[in-house]
Amino acid sequence: MNSIFIIKLANKHRCELCNYTTNYDKELNAHKKTHKQKKLEKFVAKKLPPNSSMYSMAKSAYRLSMNTSSKFRTLPDFLIFGESKCGTNSLYANLIEHPKIPPFSKSIHFFDAAFDNGVGWYKQYFPPKWKKKDQLNGESSPYLNYPHSAKRVFSVVPDVKLVAILRNPIDRAYSNWKMETEFGYENLSFEEGIKEEENRIGKEIEKVLENENYWSLPLFRYSYLERGKYAKNLKSWFEIFPKDQFLIISSEDFSSKPQETVNNIFQFLNLSTHTIRNLEKKNVRKAAKMNEKTRNELIEFFKPHNERLFKMINKKFDWDK
Repeated sequence: MNSIFIIKLANKHRCELCNYTTNYDKELNAHKKTHKQKKLEKFVAKKLPPNSSMYSMAKSAYRLSMNTSSKFRTLPDFLIFGESKCGTNSLYANLIEHPKIPPFSKSIHFFDAAFDNGVGWYKQYFPPKWKKKDQLNGESSPYLNYPHSAKRVFSVVPDVKLVAILRNPIDRAYSNWKMETEFGYENLSFEEGIKEEENRIGKEIEKVLENENYWSLPLFRYSYLERGKYAKNLKSWFEIFPKDQFLIISSEDFSSKPQETVNNIFQFLNLSTHTIRNLEKKNVRKAAKMNEKTRNELIEFFKPHNERLFKMINKKFDWDK
């Protein structure tokens, strides 16, 4: 397997394999572990036919080793479980400045796409127990809108603290569309994309609800509006976890008063407040302004969904614009 090289440029560190960049050595090291894990899995899958007895034996041996070593590893103390395109990368960068929060893995997707890999596999992303000391481990993946994630999380880490950062669903949808367009997965205009959303994901939602092990790539990529129905997506989480295990914040508050917002999270995690040095936003995408007619239509579309959310969390965000 090829080595992962670190290139240091103007106080930034870049992973040569995927061009992931960060200002922090520790964050890059955590990122590298994810690469190595995935490369090992691909290597085994490539060398052994999936239906062969050797593949089954190798998979069993691999899981046994994961389960054995996992006995000495920890699990997350908190999850940033939503939502994508809401500022999770910037929030992550601010949180790990706290001396009690070491860099943690992002986008593992264990509780939605990779749950059948087993808890032993998941634990490989977390430090050994003897390294934890008085630090808090975290994980960040957009689990919020996957129907089966809440019960899966509860089955593994029932006492975990749950942090969700939510953005005006109109801006979240537009940013989601921009990202898929840049990555080459979306060829439709924003207006065409939201018009076609039901045709693209309607049956996919039914399949996911019927089969817990079904993973839908269209649902993952094209849920521009669906991901913004926050009350609907939070319902299963609130039915399972006590409300005092949740902290719901808005991207807009995080943007306008980042230090105060991050300190609220630290307090929620029972940590001391901490002054953040680098408040620069991450993964900010520039694009043409949304069509005004489209925005007005979406304001009306999301109004009832937003009102249900505000009632659910007993908090209101200024999203009617």
